[in-house]
Amino acid sequence: MYSDVVYLLPDHTQIYADVSSVKRSEYYAALQAGTQADVVFTIRSFDYRNEKELEFEGDIYNIIRTYEKTKDDIEIICQRAEREPVLHNWELNATAALYKLVTTPTAAGGDMQVPTLVADTIAVKVETISGREYTEQRRQKAELTHKITLAYRNDINQSMYFVYNGRKLVIEYIVDISEAKKMQECYCREDMSNGQV
Repeated sequence: MYSDVVYLLPDHTQIYADVSSVKRSEYYAALQAGTQADVVFTIRSFDYRNEKELEFEGDIYNIIRTYEKTKDDIEIICQRAEREPVLHNWELNATAALYKLVTTPTAAGGDMQVPTLVADTIAVKVETISGREYTEQRRQKAELTHKITLAYRNDINQSMYFVYNGRKLVIEYIVDISEAKKMQECYCREDMSNGQV
């Protein structure tokens, strides 16, 4: 019993539950009340503090009714919410610096790209999504790509890069998650050269 992980919102409190389908009587009772019951979570009574939403397997559910099953257990009848789950601050478990390259004239009359700090400490979540080795000009080389998730910033573009744990992660493309300007993902190629970070 209680083998499924559920998060009570808004505090994202982790609890354990049993998940089951909605009984026919509960389904029709919800319809009569103008809602739709999608799933039932059975949890320990002491875990529930009148929360209005929960998250399960990446989906958000509205709590539409509770029912005392025994003196120790309650059933929470839920409807799947229309909105996307949010990324919580605790999931941004690392920090990175953000740089851009600024073109500066040289004394010799040419131009050079100078790394300029945009932000010293940004809360991020870094995930390695692919890696490969290949041979180029008889030398073995490696290539890694990463996904960096962070709070939305309107000043990020593909000419920038992150420095994460001393590694240079060059931005290839940027995705606004759910197009809501709340969170974004930067897909980056790790610069494996021994040049300046």
